[in-house]
Amino acid sequence: MGRPRIPENLRQLIVRLVQEKPTWGEERIAAELSVKLGILVSPRTIRAYWPQDRDPRSGRRTSSQHWRTFVRNHAKAIVAADFLVVITAGLRVLYVFVVMEVGSRHIL
Repeated sequence: MGRPRIPENLRQLIVRLVQEKPTWGEERIAAELSVKLGILVSPRTIRAYWPQDRDPRSGRRTSSQHWRTFVRNHAKAIVAADFLVVITAGLRVLYVFVVMEVGSRHIL
């Protein structure tokens, strides 16, 4: 029983969007269908017709961008921070907090 299936052409459109936009989730696809095409489909319905080989819960990578590429593209906007303890030759304890701009590698 339950609800009737959505039309075949809409199911094919969902599969096509999932394949062409691998970084989009079910909520984004539902929003795009609603705003651009006027088709009201819930994110849960989108999930029901999601192709199994593209399921982000399966542990396979669905993002189109590797971590290294992301860092290279956004390095100017990223800062890295570290906190460490240094013991000097005179047995004094120094607490060091370092902040570095990743893009230029300058210590801030």
